[in-house]
Amino acid sequence: MRLIKYLRFLLNLSTTSGHVKNFLRQLPVDSCGEPVPWYTYPAIDYLSNLDFSDARIFEFGTGQSTLFWERRAREVIAVDLEAEWVEFVRARTASAGTRVLHRPAEHDFVSAIEEPGGLFDVVVVDSKPRNLALPAAMSRLSEDGVIIFDNSDWYPELFRRIRSQQDSLVVDFHGYSPGAIRPYTTSLIFRRSFYRNVLHSHFVPPGGKLIRSEHDRPTRTQDNP
Repeated sequence: MRLIKYLRFLLNLSTTSGHVKNFLRQLPVDSCGEPVPWYTYPAIDYLSNLDFSDARIFEFGTGQSTLFWERRAREVIAVDLEAEWVEFVRARTASAGTRVLHRPAEHDFVSAIEEPGGLFDVVVVDSKPRNLALPAAMSRLSEDGVIIFDNSDWYPELFRRIRSQQDSLVVDFHGYSPGAIRPYTTSLIFRRSFYRNVLHSHFVPPGGKLIRSEHDRPTRTQDNP
């Protein structure tokens, strides 16, 4: 019986998340074949339910995440050290609001966030050197923005310092990522005034089941006795 339940779990995971497909292809997509980032699944689910339609986004590191964000945001600018990834993404972008920069030198890579000017609502740190990219990300983050820092479990000392800062709130999303064979962590570093509208008030993650408790009742008001 337990074996059957476990097999059902594996089947559900592979069909609703595209996990097995990602493992074989080594290219992250959802169950419908649409691009998703290499963040952990809990982080992807959380971000997918927020409205970023007016957001300006900068990415340290390009890839499937750039294609994911261009379908959700007003403007996406990404930079990468590797020419191969830059060409891969440039060939697949469909939005005039998406730009992908190639900066092979480490210094130019980190300082690329200063080139467009202005602040960003979301800054993604998902490429080495993450420890150098993070201060640059913080300097260009809007007052109600968020930094998405992937593989944060690789940087315990760095995050010990970040958690001591009073102007930020760190939330860790632990779990598997598309195609991964072991769990790791994607961390979101929120400004204290961060706010985004929720797209679905009762969000059911891929593979989940819509269940509502009998004790969950609408709040009574004067207009709704």
